[in-house]
Amino acid sequence: MQAMLSFTLLLLPAALAARPFLEAPDIDAALAFGDLANGTTLPDLSSVIALHDFQYIAQRYMNDTFYMMYTHGAGGEWSYRNNLEAFSRYRFRPRGLIDPSNITDTLATTILGQNVSAPFFISPCAWAGGAHADGELNLVRAAAAEGILYIASDVSSKPKGDIAAAHAAAGPASLLFQQTYLEGDDADVAAYIARAEDAGVAAFVLTIDAAASGNRQRPWHHGVSERPRTEFKQITWERYAALRGMTDLPIVLKGVQSVETAVKAVEMGAAAIYLSNHGGRQLDFSPSPLEVALEIHRKAPWVFDQVEV
Repeated sequence: MQAMLSFTLLLLPAALAARPFLEAPDIDAALAFGDLANGTTLPDLSSVIALHDFQYIAQRYMNDTFYMMYTHGAGGEWSYRNNLEAFSRYRFRPRGLIDPSNITDTLATTILGQNVSAPFFISPCAWAGGAHADGELNLVRAAAAEGILYIASDVSSKPKGDIAAAHAAAGPASLLFQQTYLEGDDADVAAYIARAEDAGVAAFVLTIDAAASGNRQRPWHHGVSERPRTEFKQITWERYAALRGMTDLPIVLKGVQSVETAVKAVEMGAAAIYLSNHGGRQLDFSPSPLEVALEIHRKAPWVFDQVEV
C-alpha cells in the first residue's frame, strides 16, 4: 500500500504540470500559405477554407504586438484557453439512415427582428486598426457584403463618424449595433446615445462584465498595458434601467456569465443577453459561454423562450 502511494505521489507533478496549449490544429496551412512575413501580401480569400487558416495567416502577417493584443487573456489565460477547449468536451451524436432531402442550404435567421444570413456575427473588438489601416470600416463593409451583423466596439481605431459613414454607404444590407460602456454621468450617456442613434445603429450592446479593468499580464510584459485600476464603473441594474429610459432601441446585455444574471435580465425586461466572458480577458477562471449556456439550460431552460440568447 505504501509503495502504491509513493508511486502515485511520484506521478502527481506530471499530472499537475501545465500541458502545452494547442491554440489551433495543425492542418498543414503552411502548405497553402507558406511562411508569411509581417506585412506581406495576403493570400487570396478564396484559398482560406477554415477558421484555423485565418489564425495561421494572422499570426504571421500581423505586427507581433497587435497579434498578442487580439489573442491574450487575463491572468494566467486559463479562461482564454477554456473558451476554445470547452467545445472539445462535448460530442456530436449522429443518427444514421435519416432522410436528408428536407435539409435546406440556408442559415438565414433574425437577430432582434433584423434579417441576417447566418446565426453568427462580428463581435466588438477594440482597436481593429491593429489588423489593417481601415480597421472598423473594413468590418462594416464585410458584414454588409455577407448580410451579417457587425457590433462596433466603443473603443475603435476609426472615429465613430467614419464608421457611421461606412454603414450608410453600405446601404440597407448593413446591420450595425453599438457596443458601449456606461461612461460619464446620465447627461454624457444620453448625448452618446443620441449620436449613436443618429448614426443609424439598430441596437445597443451594454458590456456588464467590466466594472473594473482586467488583470492582463501578457500585455503588461509587452509594455502596452497599464496595471489594473482600482476604481470601479457603476454598471448596475439601476443604471441599466435608466439607460432603457433614454432610448427606444433594444439593449443587449453583454457579459452574462451565470444563470442568476440571465434570470435577472429576463425579469428586468432585457431585449437579449449575450453570453460572454470578454474573450477571457477580464476575469481569469470565469466560465466559457458554452458552459454558461448549459447551466441556463439545466437550471432555467425557460430563459431561452423568454429572451434572445
